Amino acid sequence: MLRSIPLAVLLVGLAGAAAHAAPSFAELKAQGAQAVLAESDRLTNHYPTQQWKLKMVVKAPGTEERTLELRMWQKDQQKRLVRFDAPGPVKGLSMLSEGKDVMYVYSPQTDNVRRVAAHAQKQTLLGSNMTYSDMSSLDLADQYDAAFAEEEAGFQWLTLTAKKGAEPAWDKLRVRVDEKTKMADTIEYFEDGKVARVQTRTDFGMLDGIPTYRKVTMKTLSDKVETSIIIVEQKIGAPLDDGMFKKKALVRGE
Repeated sequence: MLRSIPLAVLLVGLAGAAAHAAPSFAELKAQGAQAVLAESDRLTNHYPTQQWKLKMVVKAPGTEERTLELRMWQKDQQKRLVRFDAPGPVKGLSMLSEGKDVMYVYSPQTDNVRRVAAHAQKQTLLGSNMTYSDMSSLDLADQYDAAFAEEEAGFQWLTLTAKKGAEPAWDKLRVRVDEKTKMADTIEYFEDGKVARVQTRTDFGMLDGIPTYRKVTMKTLSDKVETSIIIVEQKIGAPLDDGMFKKKALVRGE
């Protein structure tokens, strides 16, 4: 079952830390694994608006490395717009997400907007190992129940299983949370009881005033495809008009 995870977890997962006083990791841990996961979600995803200019670097065995340029806007942790700017063949390709279940795609080649069906969201995108579902946004704590797993020096692993009635992208995840940042830096995605993909987040630092992982890399274990998302620019809290998150705005290119 592969229907909706991240660049919530993948692209939004690049940003961190809300500005108000937060509990220590020890205090979170005392509240339980679900509290640790919820705090990671908050630091990653809970801003009125988020904007990024990004590069996507795709490496696949037997092919030349490819670099794509894109921009992303998000509002209220629900509305997400993605537009590809380069290279030429993908320029104008756009995706609009309304929550975790509704996604529209605009293709400039056909000048057509279509809704992505649930069964099609597992399809990979532009030769990468990213899927349409990776372009949507959600908090893991809303979709998964967390339990403590092993500890490493400075890190806490969590095992995530899908909540009853939820339909997340993957039935099971393992997430490693950095005790210093209180943010996830590694996610393992399980399929048929085995790890299918691994996401790692690196190049941590301050960007537009907040702690941020500037690079996220997704590796697929079966075909060895590797896709990295790199932040070029980030803007947090700037006003975004609701109109840009409407289906008709996809065609207008707003």
